[in-house]
Amino acid sequence: FGILGPLVHDYRLGMTVDCTQPLAIADGIERFVRQGPASFIDRGLACEFIATHSPRDFAKSILTSFAAA
Repeated sequence: FGILGPLVHDYRLGMTVDCTQPLAIADGIERFVRQGPASFIDRGLACEFIATHSPRDFAKSILTSFAAA
């Protein structure tokens, strides 16, 4: 799920699906329609994430990891 998958999962920012699997994408769409966004998003954790993760800090962490590689 790449760089963003763990963030989406840990902070319950939405749903993750394996984008290489068409059936997983279809299942994710069906689950989202059936269950609604509230079942995948935790507003409290999302607000915490927003408060502690600025775009600048995110970019800095990515660039730092590339420089260390």
